[in-house]
Amino acid sequence: VKSGRPKMTEAQIKEVATGQVFSTKQALDKGLIDKVGFLDDAIDRAIDLATLDKAKTRVVKYDKSPGFVESLLGATSEAQRGAGVNLAAVLDLSAPRAYFLCTWLPALLSNQH
Repeated sequence: VKSGRPKMTEAQIKEVATGQVFSTKQALDKGLIDKVGFLDDAIDRAIDLATLDKAKTRVVKYDKSPGFVESLLGATSEAQRGAGVNLAAVLDLSAPRAYFLCTWLPALLSNQH
């Protein structure tokens, strides 16, 4: 907070640097953020602060490849990961199933004496 907000006094920093989570309005009131906006607003502001030409600037978003659990649950595309976990797959995995063990071999043990 101290390096990102150099105009804040030590008392103001001590008040907000507690590890507490603030709502948007609280962060704005306490001077932790400049204004409220969307991702495009933040990108435009970063371009302005870096004094770059917006027409020549490209923003790249890297997607995390699905992990083992996501692959197991069928979340393979970005749209599926964004929409959440495939509930049908989760229910299918968690449903109890009856398994039958059958063999045509003669019984090795018998409970008859």
